[in-house]
Amino acid sequence: MRLSAGTGFQSGEVTGINDSSISVTSTDGYTKTYTIDGDIVSRLTDIAQGDTVTVVSEDGTAQSITEAGAMPGSQPPTQ
Repeated sequence: MRLSAGTGFQSGEVTGINDSSISVTSTDGYTKTYTIDGDIVSRLTDIAQGDTVTVVSEDGTAQSITEAGAMPGSQPPTQ
Protein backbone atom coordinates (compact mmCIF):
# COMPACT_ATOMS: atom_id res chain seq x y z
CA MET A 1 0.00 0.00 0.00
CA ARG A 2 1.46 3.36 -0.99
CA LEU A 3 0.73 6.07 1.54
CA SER A 4 0.71 9.78 0.80
CA ALA A 5 2.53 12.36 2.92
CA GLY A 6 0.80 12.70 6.28
CA THR A 7 -0.72 9.23 5.99
CA GLY A 8 0.38 6.34 8.15
CA PHE A 9 -0.68 3.19 9.90
CA GLN A 10 -0.08 1.59 13.27
CA SER A 11 -0.95 -1.81 14.69
CA GLY A 12 -1.10 -2.39 18.41
CA GLU A 13 -3.15 -2.60 21.58
CA VAL A 14 -5.90 -0.10 22.33
CA THR A 15 -4.80 1.65 25.52
CA GLY A 16 -7.62 4.19 25.57
CA ILE A 17 -10.78 4.96 23.62
CA ASN A 18 -13.59 7.49 23.89
CA ASP A 19 -15.97 9.38 21.58
CA SER A 20 -13.23 11.62 20.19
CA SER A 21 -9.96 9.65 20.26
CA ILE A 22 -8.26 6.27 20.35
CA SER A 23 -4.80 5.56 21.77
CA VAL A 24 -2.78 2.64 20.43
CA THR A 25 0.50 1.19 21.72
CA SER A 26 2.64 -0.92 19.36
CA THR A 27 4.72 -3.88 20.55
CA ASP A 28 7.82 -1.64 20.38
CA GLY A 29 6.27 0.70 22.97
CA TYR A 30 5.34 3.49 20.54
CA THR A 31 2.06 5.11 21.61
CA LYS A 32 -0.06 7.51 19.57
CA THR A 33 -3.46 9.04 20.14
CA TYR A 34 -5.61 9.54 17.03
CA THR A 35 -8.60 11.82 16.63
CA ILE A 36 -11.77 9.99 15.59
CA ASP A 37 -14.90 11.54 14.10
CA GLY A 38 -18.57 10.58 14.12
CA ASP A 39 -18.28 8.31 11.08
CA ILE A 40 -15.56 6.21 12.73
CA VAL A 41 -17.16 6.26 16.21
CA SER A 42 -20.34 4.64 14.91
CA ARG A 43 -18.28 1.66 13.69
CA LEU A 44 -16.27 1.16 16.89
CA THR A 45 -18.95 -0.49 19.02
CA ASP A 46 -17.00 -3.76 19.31
CA ILE A 47 -13.56 -2.23 19.95
CA ALA A 48 -12.47 -1.82 23.57
CA GLN A 49 -9.35 -1.18 25.62
CA GLY A 50 -7.02 -4.19 25.32
CA ASP A 51 -8.09 -5.12 21.78
CA THR A 52 -5.52 -5.31 18.98
CA VAL A 53 -6.23 -2.99 16.05
CA THR A 54 -4.70 -1.42 12.97
CA VAL A 55 -5.27 2.30 12.48
CA VAL A 56 -4.84 4.01 9.12
CA SER A 57 -4.56 7.75 9.69
CA GLU A 58 -4.08 11.00 7.88
CA ASP A 59 -2.58 13.97 9.72
CA GLY A 60 -3.38 12.38 13.09
CA THR A 61 -7.02 11.58 12.32
CA ALA A 62 -8.08 7.94 12.05
CA GLN A 63 -9.42 7.12 8.59
CA SER A 64 -10.08 3.46 9.40
CA ILE A 65 -9.71 1.21 12.42
CA THR A 66 -9.71 -2.56 11.94
CA GLU A 67 -9.75 -5.06 14.77
CA ALA A 68 -7.25 -7.94 14.50
CA GLY A 69 -8.94 -10.97 13.03
CA ALA A 70 -11.51 -8.86 11.18
CA MET A 71 -9.71 -9.31 7.85
CA PRO A 72 -8.87 -12.64 6.20
CA GLY A 73 -5.24 -13.56 6.70
CA SER A 74 -4.70 -11.12 9.55
CA GLN A 75 -3.76 -13.81 12.05
CA PRO A 76 -0.09 -14.73 12.42
CA PRO A 77 0.92 -18.16 11.16
CA THR A 78 1.02 -20.96 13.71
CA GLN A 79 4.32 -22.63 14.49
